[in-house]
Amino acid sequence: MEWLIAIIALIAGLIIGWWLANRACEQQHGTSTNLTPEPEPAVAEIVEDVPVEAKEQDPDDLKKIEGVGPKIAELLNMGGIYTFTELAETQPDRIKELLMAGGEPFRAHDPGTWPQQARLAADEKWSELQVLQDELEGGRPA
Repeated sequence: MEWLIAIIALIAGLIIGWWLANRACEQQHGTSTNLTPEPEPAVAEIVEDVPVEAKEQDPDDLKKIEGVGPKIAELLNMGGIYTFTELAETQPDRIKELLMAGGEPFRAHDPGTWPQQARLAADEKWSELQVLQDELEGGRPA
């Protein structure tokens, strides 16, 4: 029975010690010792500075761009990119920010050729777009 009391006292001591250390760390540094990683910023946080405008034209099917699937098209839309022209005018680094905000499944995608493809699509140069896409694998140069 004494060993049970000793174990309970040990566990209580560890909990109180952790709580005190966490509290001291918060007071000293303004942070806690919580080891839970900070969540990735949501796309909405990344694009909060994007002005919301009424669209004068219907959105384009961004899935026609090699490397863009339904989920990525949704991320682009959340980032204010609805048309081939808008995608063509967006720097790959900005597109990559939107992909990173989407989480782990989207980090491996390389949007380097997407603006070039989107320019061809916006200009309705479908045969040239097809030639370019034939040279790509998943939106990347083969």
